[in-house]
Amino acid sequence: MKPQLMIRPTVLGPAVHLILAQLNITNFAASVLFDLVGAGMVFWLGHFVGATAVMLVVIHIGRGYCRQVAKVHDEMAVFSLGNLKSFCCSVDHRDPISGESMPCDRKIIIECICTWFGSVQNFEHRVRSEVLQNLIDQLSNEVFSFWQAAVLTAPVFWRYADLAFQWMLVGNASRTVHNFMRGFTYWLAMSSTLVLIYIRMAYWTRRKRSCFLLDLLTSYLVVLVGAAYFFSHAAFDIFLFEVAFPEMRIVAGLAFALPAFSIALLVWRTIPKIPVHSSKETTS
Repeated sequence: MKPQLMIRPTVLGPAVHLILAQLNITNFAASVLFDLVGAGMVFWLGHFVGATAVMLVVIHIGRGYCRQVAKVHDEMAVFSLGNLKSFCCSVDHRDPISGESMPCDRKIIIECICTWFGSVQNFEHRVRSEVLQNLIDQLSNEVFSFWQAAVLTAPVFWRYADLAFQWMLVGNASRTVHNFMRGFTYWLAMSSTLVLIYIRMAYWTRRKRSCFLLDLLTSYLVVLVGAAYFFSHAAFDIFLFEVAFPEMRIVAGLAFALPAFSIALLVWRTIPKIPVHSSKETTS
């Protein structure tokens, strides 16, 4: 059986909890704000402020994490046993306390490597190729699969399910179906894809700026791109059921879902992956 290398970043846990907390708080605040002021400018402004505040923290942490991934990539791309040091060799194989001779750990390790991989060169090549590929993929490209992103953003659906059940209680089947359609679209098409966009943009903008304010501004600009992606969907959704098809809610739901899912499919299939460079590319 071929061994599998599974790697998961520790920063993933806090990031997931922050995003889930943001989504739940936003849901609650949106429900309260909607009841108080309706769906006017105040509602959307409050929605914007609440959502972007938490996402700014998440993106800023994410950019720092991406810098660490890039650093690990650069170090492993030129990995060589010749650059590694052993404690025993640094003290000339003498115990610094007792003065007794010590076995050479480096020699033992190299003998094991030659037994397992055939030669030191084979081992180094495998680290710089297979291990590096798996490491970068699992720390960046595969941090969230589509279904993991869908699980993470599931609270997005709850808000629209709540609206759907309200219409169900008053016997309006058309608006019930419409809000379920909106919920699935915002959840599976828009929000899950937004997670992928944020991950890629955090990596592309990972370079640390010269001062903290500029670095924070970079993170905020990434957040604004995501906010524009969300609000463009929201504006199109509202236009469809308020202006284009006010009396045909299911048609409005379909007209919203089809392009949204098409865009999501396009993004998930075509957005560039984070590249893995060979040692020659890294040192050139």
